[in-house]
Amino acid sequence: MIRTELITLEQFLTYKDNPRQRNTKQRAEWAKKKHLAKWCEEHGVIFVSELPSGTRYINEGHTRQFLIREGHFPTSDLPEKLIAIVVSASNLEEVAEKYRYYDSRDTVEQASDKNFSSMRALGHKFKSERFQKPTDLGAIPTVCCEGVANGDQDTWMKLWLDEIIELDNYNIPKGTAKGVGKTLTAGVLAAAVQLISNGYDVKDFILKVRNDGGSKQGSKKCGVQHLVDWITTTDEKTSGAKGYPNVADKTLACFDLYYNGNMQTKLPKLTKPLRKKYVKIKKP
Repeated sequence: MIRTELITLEQFLTYKDNPRQRNTKQRAEWAKKKHLAKWCEEHGVIFVSELPSGTRYINEGHTRQFLIREGHFPTSDLPEKLIAIVVSASNLEEVAEKYRYYDSRDTVEQASDKNFSSMRALGHKFKSERFQKPTDLGAIPTVCCEGVANGDQDTWMKLWLDEIIELDNYNIPKGTAKGVGKTLTAGVLAAAVQLISNGYDVKDFILKVRNDGGSKQGSKKCGVQHLVDWITTTDEKTSGAKGYPNVADKTLACFDLYYNGNMQTKLPKLTKPLRKKYVKIKKP
């Protein structure tokens, strides 16, 4: 049975930890700098399990309880009453099992969920199959922004909204082309939005990279072929704070080679003139 109750702050502080609860103190150190930096109304809803004896165990709300006890929140910000969603449990084993519904890896909002929901809040719902889980947009704050945290989707997506929408409208297929490793990585897509912002239509280039559609003439390769070959064989770092810019630079240099209809033997480099021509950084 599930019911809703108004409870006092004092009652909440008497509730016991769920048997499966993780390291609350460690989680609190992170949370008080992030989503629990300040108390808000939404924090006043908690989920608990209740045994036949009346003893209650927290299913979701451990960190808030810990930070209240520690005095993290000003007393004036705390409500007199909280809303408790109470679920009946017959024994401790059932209490522990119910915890899985609230604090499990499966229920945590992933990066792709945050990207999707942030874009939807900005008025655009992703249409292409590729961006139903838009994790690969995650290099944009690292490569294309200054002064924006990776986790601040609302800010960097707003800055690059038009470019992301155009990229979505390319209707890039889900997954990768058969027989080719993953080529449209986050760094490549970050370079793509920079090119779009500078007025270039990169749909043909992007889809050829995805489908391994480059060309060769003897030892010479077009920009698409150079990029595909590099991405699928390189030992260089291709993700994170150092890897994303590396991939983006290679992508811009290869795009320039392809866009101008040229071919060459060596992998092209992003020279200073090309960097000035293609690289675009946005600030909040």
